[in-house]
Amino acid sequence: MHAIGAGVLLAEIQQTSNITYRIFDYDRVDKLTGEKRELHNDLAIDAIDFKSYEYYKTSYNSEVNTTNELIFSPYFKTNIINVTGEIDKNYSDLDSFVIFICVDGSLDMVCDAKTITLTKGETLLIPAVINVLKLKAEHAKIIEVYL
Repeated sequence: MHAIGAGVLLAEIQQTSNITYRIFDYDRVDKLTGEKRELHNDLAIDAIDFKSYEYYKTSYNSEVNTTNELIFSPYFKTNIINVTGEIDKNYSDLDSFVIFICVDGSLDMVCDAKTITLTKGETLLIPAVINVLKLKAEHAKIIEVYL
């Protein structure tokens, strides 16, 4: 369950789903019907985990110039990479696209003598046919996502 408000930069990484349970909608109106959008409170109650946990933050390593595992699920893998200097990345064993989301600083992604700059808040989709690339940065932090 989440709420997204003004000023929030959010990367929602999830498995494919065609389900949204709306439990509050700020009284927004459906443009087609002119009515308030439908809420799904009963369905949401059945889907929410109400168990209380002592700690909710995901722990992860934050080593520089290495891939740090964040979340691995059957649907996707998510890592954090702190880039200072240069890192060579080889995705030849991976049969998936890769997504980079820059969450701090900026970096250059170099592939086949072409350079693409990625700055905080920007996302880059790397097609599965690209296997080898180089990341260069004075300081950057990126989220790396793949299947």
